[in-house]
Amino acid sequence: MANSANFPSSVTGNVYPSIPNTQFPEQVFPEFDPSKKLVGVALSGGGPRAMSCAMGQMRGLLDSFIADAIGAISCVSGGSWFGTPFSFASATFSDAKLLGTQIPPAQLTIQDLQNLDVSNICFPLTAMENIAIGTVLAYQHEWNDVPWNKLWSRMLNTFFLDPLLVGDDQTFFTLNTKTLNNLLVKNPSLTHSNFYLLRANRPFYIAGGTQNYPTGIDLVMRHMEYTAMYAGTPQQCGAVGPDGEHYGYGYIDNILFDTMHPKMIGANSATGYLNPNPYDQKQMPFLLCDQMGSSSSAPGSYLDYFKQQDWFPRFNYWSPAYTGKESTEFYSFTDGGDLENTGIIPLLRRQFKLIIACINTSLPLKHINYTDDNYVNGIDAQISRLFGRQPNPPGIIPDIQVFNDNGKFDALANALITKKRNGQPLLYSDTYTIYPNNYFGVPAYPNGEDVVVLWIYNDMNKEWYNQLPLPIKSLLTSTSPNNYMANFPNLDTVFQNSTKILGEWVPEVLLYTPEQINLLANMQYYNIMGNTSINLLTDLMKSIDLTGTPTQSTNH
Repeated sequence: MANSANFPSSVTGNVYPSIPNTQFPEQVFPEFDPSKKLVGVALSGGGPRAMSCAMGQMRGLLDSFIADAIGAISCVSGGSWFGTPFSFASATFSDAKLLGTQIPPAQLTIQDLQNLDVSNICFPLTAMENIAIGTVLAYQHEWNDVPWNKLWSRMLNTFFLDPLLVGDDQTFFTLNTKTLNNLLVKNPSLTHSNFYLLRANRPFYIAGGTQNYPTGIDLVMRHMEYTAMYAGTPQQCGAVGPDGEHYGYGYIDNILFDTMHPKMIGANSATGYLNPNPYDQKQMPFLLCDQMGSSSSAPGSYLDYFKQQDWFPRFNYWSPAYTGKESTEFYSFTDGGDLENTGIIPLLRRQFKLIIACINTSLPLKHINYTDDNYVNGIDAQISRLFGRQPNPPGIIPDIQVFNDNGKFDALANALITKKRNGQPLLYSDTYTIYPNNYFGVPAYPNGEDVVVLWIYNDMNKEWYNQLPLPIKSLLTSTSPNNYMANFPNLDTVFQNSTKILGEWVPEVLLYTPEQINLLANMQYYNIMGNTSINLLTDLMKSIDLTGTPTQSTNH
């Protein structure tokens, strides 16, 4: 915990410009090097549903034979609700507590589903009633003087990070003891107690966000990365700010993000002034909850479209390649899913050879000819957009194609829909090449090589369902407003449940029940560790040689 008595007004950290070449600073550590750790995991957005699914998926991955091959997890929105506490929770909480333990589906009981340990990552979802959320927001603003644009983040801090002992509002965060010691040399007034570190043996953590500028009807969205070590994007977006300031061009250490008036003090270091709270002038470091809040501020881009940008995260920003040469700008940074909801882009940038893309959607698969503003060919448009296939109408999201299509999207959609029809787990893998000059500036893999992507789609896994006892199957038909299950596993991102107040059912914005959380996690674990799935994972790992190059067909 930080000592507020000697808290600094300015801090010093490293800058990592992407001119002339993009640097991924974590890759100096072998455990985060994609040439040694070949697997990246993408956990999509989707609020409480995505968080619950991600818990089961990570539980399964850690139990699987590929756990030691995972170099990074890339999370968006509700995925980051899982990813941030999973990555940084105090070591006093074991994985068995944080993630729960898997019960074979055939042995599940109603009582099992009603039990959720208070130390479980998802337990706060069961307490997020409207009145509780409103109380926290009011307390933070009225008593803690939290500015409007940080209230969402501090609300998440209260529910998700404080219980896991990583919610102090004057504590920085960085990757490990080596990056910490580097920062302590640059900031002698700080100590180890001023920083949270990534938990030991965790993959490198990345949360996706979106930068919006300009706002209004000319809204432009750009990709943003918040990581365990640094923040920014290697994308070179040009001079886009109100006074011609550049956006992108590399990363800066987390300690420097949201600072003002930066200046270079060496070849690779800069000093910046911490952002003061406008109400009490207290210094406000960039916090774990800030990256978590920005990544998940779902209505943000839509509010920005109507020039209402003060309700969700805003940060001071300066491009690392132009440190001290341009003014700092106060931009709106909103939900990563506003632009790209799968989380796959940071893993492609780092050129992981196998990407496990967990699409934790609320949209069940439909027939192959179904297209509207959410679907293309019966599949969630968050996937189709990556192949240049836009829904109708496309909405405010630009063309974000990153894969060459050549029939690949149709193959993916047909395979998943066929698997659903046949009662098979909804997993499909294929190899892809990078679409040139794509919106995110993702470069081609060396020598035009393929990347292998295993898609895991959130819809009913019949192999899992068929093993459930009858009382559990009956529960899945429940239409009770306070524990609605009839849309399982495609539970709603918001307003899934209601609470009866004065005789009327009132929709709860984010509240989930233990039964909903446990069932989602249990099924998603089975999506990783079921017999069909684990055989597919085994084949995929065998198909990649020591250099990470696909050596045989990976269509499954």
